[in-house]
Amino acid sequence: MEPESEPLPAMPPSEGGDDWEGAGSHKEKAAELKSSGDLSGAVEAYTAALLCQPSALTYAARADCLLKLKRPKAAVADCNAALAVNPDSAKALKIKGKAHRHLGEWAESFAALAKANAVDFDPDIQDTFKFVQAKAKVSNSKTLQGSLPPKPRSFTFSSLLVSPRSLPLGLSKFYLRRFFCRLTSQALAEQETKKRLAEAQAAKEAKLAAAKEQAATKRAQEQAKADAAEAAGRGGMPGGMPGGMGGGMGGGGGMPGEY
Repeated sequence: MEPESEPLPAMPPSEGGDDWEGAGSHKEKAAELKSSGDLSGAVEAYTAALLCQPSALTYAARADCLLKLKRPKAAVADCNAALAVNPDSAKALKIKGKAHRHLGEWAESFAALAKANAVDFDPDIQDTFKFVQAKAKVSNSKTLQGSLPPKPRSFTFSSLLVSPRSLPLGLSKFYLRRFFCRLTSQALAEQETKKRLAEAQAAKEAKLAAAKEQAATKRAQEQAKADAAEAAGRGGMPGGMPGGMGGGMGGGGGMPGEY
């Protein structure tokens, strides 16, 4: 696409107008001109509407006409103005994504179309979205490859132990320090693990000993109760009355001095 030579269309003042009727009249005229194919006339009518009362939809409508007139930079400017009024304007996001595509600005196009899909999914722009997404990935990959420093040679700890002198002095010290830090960390971790295992084993043994002691106490109590019950069941006073009444009442041969 050829570079744009025309200046950007007029923008309304920051405070904006409040002539709703005038804006509505100009927008009706712009719609008629656009449907008849007079895109330049439609841009002028939308500009007049914006000067009466700016709105996100009017900015987006003018951006659509500008993009069809092959003025993507002006279209992006109008879309940005629309999004400043309404950040979720799906129409402005779609037109902005298409305009960035014509400018070869793949990352910006992808971002705008992705957000447009999130706000209001449109199946008609999915082919464009996939195309831009692929371009953005390639462009981003090339940019990263050009900006990254050369990949340093990789060293392993095992190779360092075998031949630490094969590395530059500063680098060998760095890897040795990392190596011993790793060893220290591993040793501390193993020590902590052993400590926790020992504590768990001691707690288990203490619990088992307490359970055994409780069981022995319970058995002793039950045995004492059983012994007491057996002693009580052997029959009242032991041996009955001692000797009873010996021989009953003595028979003394009757009463003395019988008649």
